[in-house]
Amino acid sequence: NKDSWIDDPINLSKFTPKMNGREVFRNAVTRFPEVINEALFANDLDIDDVKYIVPHQANYRISEAIAKKLNVKMDKVVSNIHKYGDILAITKWPDEEEDNIELSSSNIEIEWVIKFISEIRSLRSMLNIPSKSMINIYYNSIDKNYVDYLENNKEVLFRISKVEDIINTQEEIKNSAQILVDNATFYVALKGIINIEEELNRLNRDLNKLKNDISIIDNKLSNKNFINKAPKEVIKEQNIKKDVFENKRLRLQEAIDKLK
Repeated sequence: NKDSWIDDPINLSKFTPKMNGREVFRNAVTRFPEVINEALFANDLDIDDVKYIVPHQANYRISEAIAKKLNVKMDKVVSNIHKYGDILAITKWPDEEEDNIELSSSNIEIEWVIKFISEIRSLRSMLNIPSKSMINIYYNSIDKNYVDYLENNKEVLFRISKVEDIINTQEEIKNSAQILVDNATFYVALKGIINIEEELNRLNRDLNKLKNDISIIDNKLSNKNFINKAPKEVIKEQNIKKDVFENKRLRLQEAIDKLK
């Protein structure tokens, strides 16, 4: 190209960005709340101390999922994507192995505590546990490092996660939900906090509705007449809807499994 600003023309098609939309969505709705919790933890704050959350304007559904995981209303999440659309930025994300990033033991501990807090908040959101309700968490046998992490950060965990106590027990915890933080399993006692039977019924109703919605979309996408006649934008919209519904279905099934 004679108008090129470089001497040797290049094949621009080699540099066209491609994106796995489904995987990006799943990663965003998982990591976004985690890094928000990391910032809160580092500054000894709670989500209630934050007036507004201003996320990267990539996708409104991602913002909705973040709000749900953090158990906040959407009026607290700033969004202007309907005015300006998404903004694409391409950069290499640091890789722990390739870039020789070594985490100190304190960083490892902080990351684990943040995961612990994120799991509790995610559970609260999934099971509609009131944000002000204090919960008790139990564990049986876990690695000594995890016990030390809990002991070292008890005060912060109790305040930020609304935890009344973390108890080591060998007894079976009935009416509880399970969370997994790395290789450590914890049980959150739910008796007196939510009606488990009613909550299971609600989750199963929502799950059945989602399965029906997904089935309707699958029928459309498997219909040759629909594929041949529908505009590309409509087909794309149906695929996006399916991805969103599938993500919600997985979260609902996860919540049901935690209650069983």
